[in-house]
Amino acid sequence: MVNVSNMEYDKMVKWHGIPDLSKFDDAEVLQRLPKLMRQVAVLIGLAGVKCLVQNYGGRRVFIPQEVRLEHPLVKLLGVGSTLLLASTYGGDDLRVPTVENTFRGVRNLEIMRRSIQGETPRQLAKEYCLTPRRVYAILYGSI
Repeated sequence: MVNVSNMEYDKMVKWHGIPDLSKFDDAEVLQRLPKLMRQVAVLIGLAGVKCLVQNYGGRRVFIPQEVRLEHPLVKLLGVGSTLLLASTYGGDDLRVPTVENTFRGVRNLEIMRRSIQGETPRQLAKEYCLTPRRVYAILYGSI
């Protein structure tokens, strides 16, 4: 499994408006990931998905059939996680979604929770770099 440092994750959260995943249990996060990232998370864990998305988001990444120590994925994820990916996706290109697309469902859940706690759509819109209209759409299901 991959270990993303807290500092790296804090930077990613700040730059992209990603919710703090530690506020949710793994099942909630997994349920809201895109299908491919959910499958990858089952293999290599959520930390591995965060790493993949942070480094390859919006691009394709080739998963080798034979894993070599000098492969960039080994350096990023470690030998074990890369071997797990290779056993399932070896020889394929994975389309890694952008950070925003990967964690949009979790962000929306956090927006809903914070609204229930009393934050206004205007406050939430400002914090998440959304329009108030978009926040209303998230809250009232017209997305």
